[in-house]
Amino acid sequence: MASLSLNMVSVPPRTTTISCTRTRVPSLPFSFTTSWFQAPDKAPLKDGSSINQLLGIKGAAQDSNKWKIQVQFTKFVTWPPLVWGVVCGATASGNFHWTIEDVAKSIAGTLMSGPFLTGYTQTINDWYDREIRIPSGVISENEVITQIWVLLLGGLGLAGLLDVWVVKWRCPKQSLSPNPDPGFGCPKKSLAPNADAGFGFPKKTIPPKKSLPPNPDTSFQKMVLYLESIGLDSFSVIENHPKLITASLDDIKSTVEYIMSMDFTTIEFRRIVGMCPDVLTTHVSDIIPVFTFLLREAHVKGSDIKRVIHRRPRLLVCSVNNQLRPTLYYLQSIGIEEVSRHTDLLSCSVQEKLIPRIDYFENIGFSRRDATTMFRRFPPLFCYSIKNNLEPKYNYFVVEMGRDLKELKEFPQYFSFSLENRIKPRHKRCVEMGVCFPLPVLLKMTEMSFQNRLDLCVNSSTPLKKSPLWCNACDIQV
Repeated sequence: MASLSLNMVSVPPRTTTISCTRTRVPSLPFSFTTSWFQAPDKAPLKDGSSINQLLGIKGAAQDSNKWKIQVQFTKFVTWPPLVWGVVCGATASGNFHWTIEDVAKSIAGTLMSGPFLTGYTQTINDWYDREIRIPSGVISENEVITQIWVLLLGGLGLAGLLDVWVVKWRCPKQSLSPNPDPGFGCPKKSLAPNADAGFGFPKKTIPPKKSLPPNPDTSFQKMVLYLESIGLDSFSVIENHPKLITASLDDIKSTVEYIMSMDFTTIEFRRIVGMCPDVLTTHVSDIIPVFTFLLREAHVKGSDIKRVIHRRPRLLVCSVNNQLRPTLYYLQSIGIEEVSRHTDLLSCSVQEKLIPRIDYFENIGFSRRDATTMFRRFPPLFCYSIKNNLEPKYNYFVVEMGRDLKELKEFPQYFSFSLENRIKPRHKRCVEMGVCFPLPVLLKMTEMSFQNRLDLCVNSSTPLKKSPLWCNACDIQV
């Protein structure tokens, strides 16, 4: 076997040279040198790609342009995974819709997760590797620190903006359950019997309105005491909503505390329960989607949420997927754009209440288009009973008043006035005076204004059609 000789050569401490020579062939010495812990002064590639530099990947060009170096710090190529995660998460939540607001929120979320927060972490990482990646002297430490703070504060600012933009639940101002713990640093408050209100107020005892039955079940007794403690007539509530007997007291407390956290007063909460006792047995997990739907899809302002619920408490017990959203789409399909002004209609069934009323007007002589126009002009028309409201007033309008259906199309608010207290008395007075007013003049004016208009019409002559005053007086026909 050929012999192999190794000769070690003395070199400076940081350099090692190894010479190798074979004995059977002409000597072909070769050597390699390795430098340890010595970083290059410039980027390793001179003819690399400027695009790779902006992306922050291998094969980048050597460029001393500061803004390119700053973009290189943020490592653009590392953004897509996090941005894609944000987009997938928003889609999987089931609450994303192709609206301008949702798209804007998604863009804000991608900016927060990609350029700002990912760029912030990559900038810190690359700065500590600056001896390898960045030519010396191109960018100062203060400039990098400034970039780090800008990206960090920009990401946190976008996070705060998104938090305020979407539904922001606050701690309850007042709790009605005995010794509740709202959490998140909110103070404990109690309106339970024998509770000490603090701040120097004496203890108050709220006696039960009715005595308990003998030997009551323990859980039932606790529920009755709790309902009484929040000012509800427990026996009346249970009579109107028997499901309370089998309901969980913890679930009832959670629901009460959550609704009260929306700034409802005790009196307002009692009204809500009085109008819709089902609220007490509705889980918080079913109520939260209702508030989200009203804010994001029905475009109800946050300041109006309380008024909307106070006016129509049944919205809290409606299913978003089976009730609220289908009704919203139907109202929008017939041309009602500002549904936020008519949120009480969202709890109505499309098949059982909305469509039958349009069919009724179609059956009495209106075209489908005219009937839809009437409801678009006056959406509360959907709320009126066909048997007790629409039919009697329509019959009186046609038989007794003898008017044209075109007037109803132009003024569907006719059905909102009382037949006995407004329509009949004023029509009879006009007949006695021989005067015929248009429906808006006949019904919308106050009693005093109507009487003055009636006297003026009777005591004055009618202007000729050729008179300049005819157009101004055309709303009065004698």
